[in-house]
Amino acid sequence: MQKKNNNTCIAVCTLNSAKHLDEVLESCLINIDSDNLIVVDGKSKDETVSIAKKYTKNIFFDKGTGLAAARNIALEKCNSEYIFYVGPDNIIGGSLVDYLIEEMNGNNWVGVSSTSFYEIPRNYFEECFNLLKKAKFFPGEKKIIGTPWLYRSELLKKMQWTNKNKYSDDSDLCQRLEKTGYRVGISKEKSFEIGSLSWRELKNRWNMYGSSDYEFYMFNTKEFTFLRKIRSFFNAFFVDFLNPISSSKIGISKKIYLLPFLFLISVVRFSKFLSLLLKG
Repeated sequence: MQKKNNNTCIAVCTLNSAKHLDEVLESCLINIDSDNLIVVDGKSKDETVSIAKKYTKNIFFDKGTGLAAARNIALEKCNSEYIFYVGPDNIIGGSLVDYLIEEMNGNNWVGVSSTSFYEIPRNYFEECFNLLKKAKFFPGEKKIIGTPWLYRSELLKKMQWTNKNKYSDDSDLCQRLEKTGYRVGISKEKSFEIGSLSWRELKNRWNMYGSSDYEFYMFNTKEFTFLRKIRSFFNAFFVDFLNPISSSKIGISKKIYLLPFLFLISVVRFSKFLSLLLKG
């Protein structure tokens, strides 16, 4: 039997996540004991909470005010040296927590992320999703990392997630860490997406990223130079089109294959950002 990590809490923030939650929480408990598993729910209307109760007694509730607030609740309840935030659509492998801690400490980082892929992509969207991750989120030191991610809980309790951020909490936190001189990175160890990536799910996800862009833009532009404002305004096209197209991690044929997908997600993301901006 695999030895479990006793120095880490795993936090899963949920909202109507019943569909795959059994598999997600089962994968978490390969790495830790149930006493160190924390679920924070944002007023789910499905069976999320009843499923979570099968795996842990540590179930808490946010007021539905956003992911940053939910993460702060999990952080407050964590008494371990490390906290690992896993999404309700992420499957993590055995010993992943130990690998992440070892890699984070070995690189003198304060946070580390495990890039998630579809293990067996079943449609064009999933194939392109994997290629996008390969192009953008390859191992090494980064300015911004996202879930599933692991941090030292003591440091995170000092920094805190910014509660007013419903969407841009990762960008906001990593920017503040960088300003303070801390470094974060992406691990060589992978995790996996669960479920199927349909057009509807793709649109919902990239609309969320567009909302994050808007939130980050509105909260930070007062400090930005004119050129930095322009860069932030067109963030969707920089991060989801130009960056993967210019990446050395995938070949020319893969980039051609990706083009329609990259154009689609960039337009969806930017359209959401622009619509929120125009609404004021």
